[in-house]
Amino acid sequence: MGANFHEYVEFVVQNRENFVQSWHIDGGCGRQVGLEVKFDQTILVQDYPKSWTAIYMALDNVGMWNIRSENWERQYLGQQFYLKVYTPSKSLRDD
Repeated sequence: MGANFHEYVEFVVQNRENFVQSWHIDGGCGRQVGLEVKFDQTILVQDYPKSWTAIYMALDNVGMWNIRSENWERQYLGQQFYLKVYTPSKSLRDD
């Protein structure tokens, strides 16, 4: 998935299982909507059984972000995605 530097992105994680799912986000800072939990650089978001969680993030770091399940079996099966944050400036420092 691609996005631009200094934009905002909101994504929703839905848990239809009977156990808590945890999601790990590397790359930037944001806020877990509804809980007023602010995080910086790395976060572990918990999604409770039979519910959903919304996460609102400012894309404040250029480069590749990784959002993945903390459940190893699900992570192994590919339950993760990468977010590439682009910028119009060409700087080796930013990539």
